Amino acid sequence: KQPTTSTTKPNKPTPKPTTTSAATTAKPTTTTITTETPTQSSITSNDSMKKPTPKPKPTAKS
Repeated sequence: KQPTTSTTKPNKPTPKPTTTSAATTAKPTTTTITTETPTQSSITSNDSMKKPTPKPKPTAKS
């Protein structure tokens, strides 16, 4: 009963800060991933479109 109560006590406050940390971490993490994803995709798309895309596409079509 004593170890169970001790385990129940840390278990209750543990999921609370964990959920808050996970939610808070998920928010900045998602924002960072979302910001990096479109930025890298835009840069990669620009580079691919500027150099390899216009060259191989017309060459393959021709």
